[in-house]
Amino acid sequence: KWNINQYTITFESNGGSEISPITQDYGTIVTAPEKPAKAGYGFGGWYEDETLSSTPFVFTEDTTITDRNITLYAKWNPLDGTTYTVKHNFENLDGSTYTTETEEMSGTTDTDTAAQAKTVTGFTAGSVTQQKIKGDGSTVIEINYTRNTYTLTFKPENGEDDIVTTVKYGAAITAPADLEK
Repeated sequence: KWNINQYTITFESNGGSEISPITQDYGTIVTAPEKPAKAGYGFGGWYEDETLSSTPFVFTEDTTITDRNITLYAKWNPLDGTTYTVKHNFENLDGSTYTTETEEMSGTTDTDTAAQAKTVTGFTAGSVTQQKIKGDGSTVIEINYTRNTYTLTFKPENGEDDIVTTVKYGAAITAPADLEK
């Protein structure tokens, strides 16, 4: 008596949701599995080689189990509209804490962010380091803004030396106590 051999199709989702293997008798019709999912990417099909350079493996209504075990590899296409966060951190008057304004932006998964510093009176923005946009939306860009410091010179009219002091943008300006007319 002959036994029909069974063969398995294994799915490597390359970071996407797990797909269970299919094991069936040789020559039987195979139903395509559900498409895997991966945040920030669209499913681009199954391939028989890890480099995803072969012809895509397409499940049709006539697809049957072949005479060998195979592994299929998922291809992923980056999607547009993947969100990321830009945090604009403005130095407070105390110089040691920051007030943060958050901005939500979007771009294409796996491409560089396009965060830009704002032009804000009284502040100087630090450098902006772009990052690759992660498909799960977890990318965060932080831009720090230093509060500008200004030098004030008080010129007494009584012939004494100038009094020079510095003040941060937004701080109260107080005339020196020993300044007389």
